Amino acid sequence: MKKLILIFYTVILPAMLFAQVPDGIKYQAVVRNQNGDPIVNRAMFLRISILEGSEQGAVVFQEIHPVQTNGFGLVNLTIGDGVSGNSLHNVSWSNGQSKWIRIEMDTTGNQYFTMGASQLLSVPYAFYAETSGNASSGESLWSVNGTEIFYNAGHVGVGTNNPDNSAALEIQTTTAGFLPPRMTTEQRDMISNPAVGLMIYNLNTHCLNVYKPGGWFELCGDCITPPQPLAQSNSPVCEGDTLKLFAINAGGASCQWVGPNGFVSNEENPVIFPALAQHAGTYTLSTSNSCGSTSPVQVNVLINPVPGEAGDISGTADVCAGSGPYTYSIADVGQATGYQWMAPTGYEIVLGQGSTTVQIQYAASAATGSITVTPYNACGNGLVSPAFSVTVNPLPDQAHAGIDQINIMGTSTQLQANTPANGNGLWTIYIGNGGSFVDNTDAQTQFSGSVGVTYTLIWTISNSCGSYSDTVLVSFSAAFSCGNALIDVRDGQSYATVQIGSQCWMAENLNYGTFTQGNVVATDNGVTEKYCYQNDVSNCVTYGGLYTWREMLDLPNTCENTSCAAMIVANHQGICPSGWHIPTDEEFKTLEMALGMSQADADLLNTWRGNPVGTMMLEGGSSGFEALLAGRMAGANSFALLNAYEYTHTCDELPPDYAYRRCLRTGDSTVGRWNTFPKSWSLSVRCVKNN
Repeated sequence: MKKLILIFYTVILPAMLFAQVPDGIKYQAVVRNQNGDPIVNRAMFLRISILEGSEQGAVVFQEIHPVQTNGFGLVNLTIGDGVSGNSLHNVSWSNGQSKWIRIEMDTTGNQYFTMGASQLLSVPYAFYAETSGNASSGESLWSVNGTEIFYNAGHVGVGTNNPDNSAALEIQTTTAGFLPPRMTTEQRDMISNPAVGLMIYNLNTHCLNVYKPGGWFELCGDCITPPQPLAQSNSPVCEGDTLKLFAINAGGASCQWVGPNGFVSNEENPVIFPALAQHAGTYTLSTSNSCGSTSPVQVNVLINPVPGEAGDISGTADVCAGSGPYTYSIADVGQATGYQWMAPTGYEIVLGQGSTTVQIQYAASAATGSITVTPYNACGNGLVSPAFSVTVNPLPDQAHAGIDQINIMGTSTQLQANTPANGNGLWTIYIGNGGSFVDNTDAQTQFSGSVGVTYTLIWTISNSCGSYSDTVLVSFSAAFSCGNALIDVRDGQSYATVQIGSQCWMAENLNYGTFTQGNVVATDNGVTEKYCYQNDVSNCVTYGGLYTWREMLDLPNTCENTSCAAMIVANHQGICPSGWHIPTDEEFKTLEMALGMSQADADLLNTWRGNPVGTMMLEGGSSGFEALLAGRMAGANSFALLNAYEYTHTCDELPPDYAYRRCLRTGDSTVGRWNTFPKSWSLSVRCVKNN
């Protein structure tokens, strides 16, 4: 193991406050091995002994310090603060005997080695003053503040008891000189934060060194040459940033910088902005004054570039929504360390983000858009690539062939498939012979077939991205005969019919459309809106729906409170099935007179008339009309009179707000003919077959 050498210097700085007796002596040491190298960051024990008379003299004080060297091999401690059974105050500093310090070191924890002893050439004044009693008042004239000792009550004289008033310290002697601290350049440079004006004698150069702003200067004759500087920079920097050069330890000397691209500057700390690629390289610094020049020093500067521009993207430009993944790539970009790909919503980058190649999955909701990529590195982003346009073709619409149409009277019917927004539709016959379409690309085309054959028809919507299909069953029976069931091809519901005189009537109230809450106003919005008594859908199944006059006739919203007679045509279909229409007031009279009501009674208005026709029209009556007393809704959620009254709309109005109706009621054998209800009230609807 290498021998450890303890090189130490002692600073006699008592560590107490004000004018009290100090507690200790500040001590610093540098530990080196036999090669002279500092032993850094090492734990050890130091035993400090104060000897009297000689380095072999009696021990008058001893203590132990656990310490650890720092990154320079330096240890700091205060003699008097260690582990000891004695006190520095018990040392007789003023008895005329010389005092010595002996240092012993233990690096293993079980054995001390003597590293040397040194004489204390100057006894700490505060300790001396404490024991000498020379102060006339019995107290020390020196003050202590922490680790600092000072005397600011007057002037200090050495060799004179009458120092000059202009001098804080006057030394008079003809036999000795002033001896400043002597140290090597390395030791000098370990002084932390030297004060301007600090002076030492340099053992390496044998010159006086003075610290001036910026560095140490040497005084070796009539001139002080500038100190040897250091050249530094904030390199590496990125292109476009600020490059800074620093002349460290220039000491106020003139600076001369030269560098790449013809760079020359006399500034101590020049700045280059913006830093470009041509500014990279070696910069040389020289300093000089009237006494001489320093050797040139150099610093190498790196300028890190930002990436270049991304090139064109390659990949699939025509895709289908809901498909993928597709691969997209660009060529490597110089100086790039990564790549940021950007794509619209619905374009999911499933693999490769950060690289030159990615894979993108297209959602069903994806739309036509553009892909870009930006190269980057630690210095920033390069220029974004040209946009790569992608055409996203939508999937075809889902196909809905409509409801089954079974036992349709006759040999033709209108189909009810959905018209596609995306894709093209096509009807085909999957099962059944002898059928044909008027236009097999029309979603609502007319289909004809043979009686007694059940056809399976396929409605297919397709485009370049795929296809969807749905089927519908269609069958035909003999030509419709009143008294047979009426099949509403729009929703597949079946209604009983009855022949009364020359007319064919539905023997049930109409139940067609979309259920709507009673507090929602039905509007002309392309949807047939029906109300169900007490907002209970099962009541629509039993009693049929309730409709406003305007909704029943499928007229504009303005017809609610203005006259629309000009819009009502003969056999006005309104919301009735195809081939059927909303009855007029006169058609209801024809029905009533076919059941035995006189013309005179039929013409009466706003009264009950025509006994016993009312009984004949009620459920179980002889007419087969089968009125179920479905009640009404007089405004929002104002339902009333279920199983007590039946109110049925007609086409005729009493402008601008009222309409004609028929009324039946339980226990009454007559029929009411009235025009006193607003059009906005919701009543039942019966349809009559077109002639």
